[in-house]
Amino acid sequence: MIGFGVRSYARGHLSQSGLTFVLVASVAWVAYSIADTAAFLPLPNVVIDLLTGGMSLLFISLFFYWGYMQRGGVDE
Repeated sequence: MIGFGVRSYARGHLSQSGLTFVLVASVAWVAYSIADTAAFLPLPNVVIDLLTGGMSLLFISLFFYWGYMQRGGVDE
């Protein structure tokens, strides 16, 4: 999904805000996949918590960046 978004953006078929939306959706999907996979993998909880927390922070950061870009930046 990320590769498809980047490829479409590079070819001019997808806007920057569309690419950011694709990235946010991809990160959310990966974070939820890691959390769901934790029930089946014999990994320590610390590793799963670290991966899920990192992806959650990346999701929130991309979401705020997308909102910032939609607003048009900071008014000076």
